[in-house]
Amino acid sequence: MTNTETVDIATGLENLARGYRIIAANGHLDATLGHLSWRDPEGRGLWMKCQEIGLDEVEASHLHLIDWEGNVLERRAPTFRVAHPCGGPFDAS
Repeated sequence: MTNTETVDIATGLENLARGYRIIAANGHLDATLGHLSWRDPEGRGLWMKCQEIGLDEVEASHLHLIDWEGNVLERRAPTFRVAHPCGGPFDAS
């Protein structure tokens, strides 16, 4: 793809999610063994999976848009709270 071609975000996110599942199918199931991201076509940042989803489980709805400073601009997956091992809840999104 050249820089002049545009990809709609929905298609790009489906492709990114598929890429995560492909690396998982090739043995990269541990979260430390693989990473993919996709540069947002509108230049807002990059898309990547939320950390609580395994590489083999990623769907487009699990991807977040992160700006260049690390702020979440768009969250596809729902936010949920889990109990922290040290006793307090924390935001797991």
